[in-house]
Amino acid sequence: MTLCDFVSIIVAPDRWNVRVVEQGVMIEREFLTESHALAWASGQRIRLNLPDLTIPFPDQMPQV
Repeated sequence: MTLCDFVSIIVAPDRWNVRVVEQGVMIEREFLTESHALAWASGQRIRLNLPDLTIPFPDQMPQV
């Protein structure tokens, strides 16, 4: 199975988490402001050469 790279934003009370999966490895970074989370997520999408919005299929999600 081939894993796809993706970037997602998870909204929680008073914080925004950006999850990046690259070559099957997941990292998550927490931000206190929405604008910082959106900016960092956008930069990661550019770095990974992804479109503005990436929605992975369930069978492509990393196994935790």
